[in-house]
Amino acid sequence: MTAATRRPQRQSATAGEPSADGSLDDDEHRADATIPAGSRAVAVAVAVAPWLAVAVPLAVAAVAVRNPQWHPIADLAQTELRVRDVGGGDTPLIGLAGRIGPLGDAGSHPGPLSFWLLAPVYRLLGATAGALSTAAAVTHALAAAVAVWVARRRGGPGLAVAVGAALVLLVVAYGPGIYVEPWNPYLPVTWWVVFLLAAWSVLDDDLPMLPVAVGAGSFCAQTHLPYLGLVAGLGAAVVAVSVFRGWRRTRSGLHSDDGDRANATRFASGGAWRWWVAAGLLGLVLWIPPLIDQATGTGNLTKIRETLSNPEEEPAGVTQGAREVVDRLDPVTIVAGIETDVPRTTEWSVAGLALLLTWIAAAVVAVRRGSPPLRRLHVVLLAGLGLAFTSAARVSGTLWFYLFLWCVTLTVLMLLAVAWTIVAAIEPQIRSSSQRLVIRRAAVAVAALVALGGSAVATVRHIDAEPARSDLSATLGVVSADTESALLSGDVAGGGRDGRYLVRWIDPVTIGSQGVGLANELERAGFDVGVDAIHGAGATRHRVRRAADATALVQLVVGPEVPVWQARDDAEQVAYTDPRTARQRAESARLVRRVDRRLRASGRDDEADAWAQNQFTAALQPGIPDAILDDMIRVLDLGAPVAVFVAPSPRS
Repeated sequence: MTAATRRPQRQSATAGEPSADGSLDDDEHRADATIPAGSRAVAVAVAVAPWLAVAVPLAVAAVAVRNPQWHPIADLAQTELRVRDVGGGDTPLIGLAGRIGPLGDAGSHPGPLSFWLLAPVYRLLGATAGALSTAAAVTHALAAAVAVWVARRRGGPGLAVAVGAALVLLVVAYGPGIYVEPWNPYLPVTWWVVFLLAAWSVLDDDLPMLPVAVGAGSFCAQTHLPYLGLVAGLGAAVVAVSVFRGWRRTRSGLHSDDGDRANATRFASGGAWRWWVAAGLLGLVLWIPPLIDQATGTGNLTKIRETLSNPEEEPAGVTQGAREVVDRLDPVTIVAGIETDVPRTTEWSVAGLALLLTWIAAAVVAVRRGSPPLRRLHVVLLAGLGLAFTSAARVSGTLWFYLFLWCVTLTVLMLLAVAWTIVAAIEPQIRSSSQRLVIRRAAVAVAALVALGGSAVATVRHIDAEPARSDLSATLGVVSADTESALLSGDVAGGGRDGRYLVRWIDPVTIGSQGVGLANELERAGFDVGVDAIHGAGATRHRVRRAADATALVQLVVGPEVPVWQARDDAEQVAYTDPRTARQRAESARLVRRVDRRLRASGRDDEADAWAQNQFTAALQPGIPDAILDDMIRVLDLGAPVAVFVAPSPRS
């Protein structure tokens, strides 16, 4: 057989294109060569080190928040209630309650995947509040491991190190709270990185990453509603492009020579269809719980659709939404950390605009000189930014920082893409392959230094990590412990451990944050507790209890109503604490009166009445003069007395 007629036994992938298993075959487009050849131990160390740079500060934060003991409040308490339900007859089918629909019939975020993922570690570590915090950190660490693995698969150790550095920068930017608090806006931030990398991989014909994209995207979309449009939009675009490119390649390959035909038909036969089927089945399985709820439960998906179609509050709009996104593209945020209490953005961020323009220039260069994987990474970022601006314009109500956490990920990946583009632009100017290798190794070394330095900075910062509103956690710890002791003593109504308790709360200061926290603490301690129907969406509907079915009422009171309950003959005070000093109590009383006086003097009687009823929500009303608002915020910061009373079961 002559050379002209000899047919190769195995067709290799085109330069820069993936091989049959989805990995890049051509050294020109891999980063393997940036790591010197060595022992297997060295290879393992290079693979694990980027993940360790992320995991170490997370582990430090998880240990730090356990001292003093943490007592979840508000949404975090609601989360623990649901995680505790996983695996039982009331396993959650939908997500955490959110600003979806009316208060009396509130909807929830789309799905329960976050609760299901937290549950194994939570139970393994003893089903305590500390175990829940550690479970959150483990969830992020798992996502980081998947992200590094995807990067290693796509571009070898060099890209794994670069993605590890990007993840470390996110840890520095977000701070410890986001990684150890199991709050639904926080839990998806690392899985969002996984989804973007997996979507890029699929766009680059790495079809085994389809199930990864579906799993990570479903987790994000189910856990926090703002991700739903981002995941659905980007996922649909990537799938459409991938299907079209596969169809076009197959169609052209079948009319080409044998070699091209063999290379093309693997996308239409062989292993390709298996990944599409696997991804489809996985997506169906992951979304069965919300579908079951839609058909036989609360109809939560309908509530979400109605809320998105007819928001109760005014959307941010195109201009304001764009300002919010650009403000979070500011690379200074990566070093300084995100701001959680900043007012609504009114000016364009110069640094954010600079990064956006720099990235656009890099994308143009990548189109001309970059490898196919690099170009497709820019395409994914382009789609992500387009969806970001669209999504931000539709955000309604107060523009809380947690609604835009996903923007920071785009910032870090844009920096990664710009750095990669710079290396890609320099390499063609150098003829020597050894010099090109030096450049690649230098780039990886810089990424490694960023990962190592960032990890060290984050670790130091995380040593003193504490959950948000640790003051409320501490107060809850005091009153819940005293309440447990009183109930167990048998000296108050209810029947001790065998009782059935209805937990209620009056809280104009923190909108019930410690009320649902008390219900969670008592249930974890083994008491049978329930709540009123109005709180069913938050504490779960199977915990709704009628007053007639309770053996006693456990009433938590925060703020000015405490003296009223202390004067009642039918209720016994079992717990009391006031975190304020005598001077702070006097200051708080003075400010409360001054706020009321100033509001009424300015013709804001409605706001004054709202202030008397609920200080927290009153401080959120738009248009309040800054001087009055400062007083309101100071009152909230000072705190309030908290008391718990036990009374015979009420009739209503």
